Amino acid sequence: MKISEVYGDGVAFRQCLLPNADGVQMLNVSAGNILARDGSMNKDSNGGGVFFWGCVGGSCRDHFIWNTRRYLASVVSPENGQQIQGTLCGYIAAWAEYPVNVSDQTPAPPFDTIVQAHSSDNDLLFIDERNRMVLFENGVSYGYVIGLKTEAGAYGSVRGCMVLNAYLPIFCSGTPGIFEGCYVDMLDAGSVLSPQKGFESIRAHIVGHQYATGSTEGPALLGLTVRDNFIHAKSAYPAFSFDRDAMNVTGGIVWWRGTVGGALVNSANVPSRGMRANRLSGVSFLYGDSTSVVKETNFANQIGFSFDGNALISYAGNAISIVFPNAGAFSRFNAMRGNAFHAAVTVKSTASDFHSEGNQWHRTVTNPGGSCLIFDAGATRSKSINDVFDIPSTVTAWPIDATPAHHTIRGARFYLTDGGAPGITYLIRNVPGTARVGAVYEDIHVAGDNHDLALVGALNLTAPTFRNCSSDGAGCLLVASGTTFGPMTVENVLFGGGLTNSSFAKPNTSSRLASDLVPYPGMRLPPYLRPAAGGAEGELYVDAVSGWKKYGSVGI
Repeated sequence: MKISEVYGDGVAFRQCLLPNADGVQMLNVSAGNILARDGSMNKDSNGGGVFFWGCVGGSCRDHFIWNTRRYLASVVSPENGQQIQGTLCGYIAAWAEYPVNVSDQTPAPPFDTIVQAHSSDNDLLFIDERNRMVLFENGVSYGYVIGLKTEAGAYGSVRGCMVLNAYLPIFCSGTPGIFEGCYVDMLDAGSVLSPQKGFESIRAHIVGHQYATGSTEGPALLGLTVRDNFIHAKSAYPAFSFDRDAMNVTGGIVWWRGTVGGALVNSANVPSRGMRANRLSGVSFLYGDSTSVVKETNFANQIGFSFDGNALISYAGNAISIVFPNAGAFSRFNAMRGNAFHAAVTVKSTASDFHSEGNQWHRTVTNPGGSCLIFDAGATRSKSINDVFDIPSTVTAWPIDATPAHHTIRGARFYLTDGGAPGITYLIRNVPGTARVGAVYEDIHVAGDNHDLALVGALNLTAPTFRNCSSDGAGCLLVASGTTFGPMTVENVLFGGGLTNSSFAKPNTSSRLASDLVPYPGMRLPPYLRPAAGGAEGELYVDAVSGWKKYGSVGI
């Protein structure tokens, strides 16, 4: 079927059984009515290619839907000031929407025998009234506000499609789906705002969204799989959005080539509750040699988000910031594992219980960058496990900057390339605004240190643990300032400069303990760090009556 130069919709299937739009070819089948008479712009417009409305299944394979129409009138959007003249005039290239009993109408036979017309008649625990698996495959679309869309009770798959010049190239809202093997490029649409503010707020190249902000469970929020897609961008719009639950993005390539690179995800419109169990894994994010600035990524309102096995590679000297912000109960237990950062990437968590494991930061002498990993004060109980920091000595800030209570740095490896005098004196910074208890540093090793760097620089260090840490340089383990409180555990540390180059009061005495430590009978403090010949080894708490007693003796 070939259709051209139509003002309106091309093909619309209404409550059909397995409708087929394979092989359709359309040129300038479009229209638009984004500005209502009352000045509002929050209504859906019309004028698209293929529409599956409340159908049972359906396919649109090998389609070619191309639209070059633009608005001619000079009108400024009342919502965001975008000049509408010259912008896209066309609604959606192809889309599926609504359940099979949309508007309480009888579904297409024979599904009318298992799904009632009225939603209230269906026991939704056992009967699924949603559209079943519309397929868009091996097609090309160009020049529409939205390229391909599934929404509102329409399960869908988008496979091997090329989607070009759209504000929202691939858009899934309020329904499960599979989007795979597609090529996406906003082209010129990426250089302007969408005149409709509602669309602009959720823009990304592949959008996982849900409008039902009051809903708390079910397919309206979960089940979206996005895999092995290629996104090419000269614009600064994000690659993906995660405004829903159980969205899994895996594999594929994102290549930014403009002067400004986009964020990995759009977090501007995430609902004010925690999005659950989302995952971004195995994607290669590439920044071209002309991309000098990269927008910050915020994984907002995520609970249990996984950022795994991704690669970020920059061919320009830009700084890249990734933040896991603190939203209280709406942001926690997030993790990143096995990522490779070949750029000046800084990852920061301000949310509690963050987990970083097996990630690699690779920096160059020409682009040493600042801190690699930051645990803010709110990132209580966060951990860095087996992370690798391959950095030049000229790094401009501490590779790890961690200040929360009860944080753990375990298994870190620092590989230093000598590029000249460093701008730092230690590798891990723990300088909180107020004393925070319980930092643990274990199995940390430093290689290639020619500048006598200490491992940790700390202010008001309180009840820390150091175990199995070493350096091949002549630096010390700890540079301490302020007031140091015990108990401090130091075991098997090998540093050419010894324990410290600082002077601080003995932390392992009963008079120098952390204020929130409550002793218990039999509690044994670690040995004195500065024992005296002929004196005791340390102190032990007997009970509330006997108090603290000294144990052991040091020979003369």
